[in-house]
Amino acid sequence: MKRKWLFIVLRYGLGFLIVAGVFWGFVILYNDNNWLGISALATLLLALGAFETIRQNHQLHARERRERLLNEIIEWAIDIQKVSLEVDIPVNSVSLSKEQRRGIEANVLLRYGIPFIRNEYIKAIVSKTFKEELQHDVENMVKAFTAFMFFDLKSFGVKDRDIKSAFKGTALKTIEEVEQQLKGKTLQGLLDKYTEEKSKYATILLIKAGNIMASL
Repeated sequence: MKRKWLFIVLRYGLGFLIVAGVFWGFVILYNDNNWLGISALATLLLALGAFETIRQNHQLHARERRERLLNEIIEWAIDIQKVSLEVDIPVNSVSLSKEQRRGIEANVLLRYGIPFIRNEYIKAIVSKTFKEELQHDVENMVKAFTAFMFFDLKSFGVKDRDIKSAFKGTALKTIEEVEQQLKGKTLQGLLDKYTEEKSKYATILLIKAGNIMASL
């Protein structure tokens, strides 16, 4: 925000100096003092060059920042897509020992941890920089991913209270909403549903982010 205001001040400040310089130069030229007029016009040209340089640097910085943020969003979406391809733990883990179950739970939480922790960060990026283009798709994917995690962890035998302890805010609200779906559907059916939805929204997001990147 500070950089934005600095750019505005420089932009309009230089604009004022340029106009004043032109006026001053013509006044002096009108009074037949050509050397001072030439000096004024030379100053004007230097000011114009400085303004153009600042403008181009600002545009380059803004473009590079948008590109960096898009790369983070794309990386996050790819990580979430991979989660559905890495489920290699049996759905029915009732026969496992207590130690084996703890090991599975730790691996699952570790595997989901990085993309899940980045959910709020990505949502903040999109809300601030790509609100019109990507916010709706990001919110849908976060909800689908959160629901997927909940049903996947339940399928490993993790207790509801332990799962919910890892969620807060809008994520916990999503968990409480999708939990009601268990009353009419099977756990495996819901897991399949949100696996598909998560991948669908990730694909949509990757396409849109790639299109924005190409237009920079």
